[in-house]
Amino acid sequence: MTDAQEQAENVTTAKLARLERLFGRFPVLSSENRQDYEELLICLLEHHTPRNFLGERLIKYLADEEWEIGRYKRHKVLLMERRFRARLAFQAYREKATQQDKAALATKLAEQSPGQMILPEEALEGVIADIDAMLKRPAQ
Repeated sequence: MTDAQEQAENVTTAKLARLERLFGRFPVLSSENRQDYEELLICLLEHHTPRNFLGERLIKYLADEEWEIGRYKRHKVLLMERRFRARLAFQAYREKATQQDKAALATKLAEQSPGQMILPEEALEGVIADIDAMLKRPAQ
């Protein structure tokens, strides 16, 4: 690294330290990368080259807002993915429960003799218990 590059890096580090000292901690969560935020701020400072304190303050404000907008976009995508996966899991749960109910009904019908006549009261005998069991299942 040349002396000019080292000097520019030292100036940049000093600017970042000064901005953080004056305006407080950078708005970077523990799950985010601080170096990415610093790179964004450095790029904005280099591109706009503020000439005074007010300009630096506006650049810092712009960097903060850009960082938060990016965070909202990332979390919006994650939220939609999470809801989609939850919906798929719920559909799989319902399908499995339906299959189990059909299997239980088929087993019950297979246990009865084929020529035996069933009275309506006998056919509806377990329906109330089945409905109660469905209502007692936890909501998904």
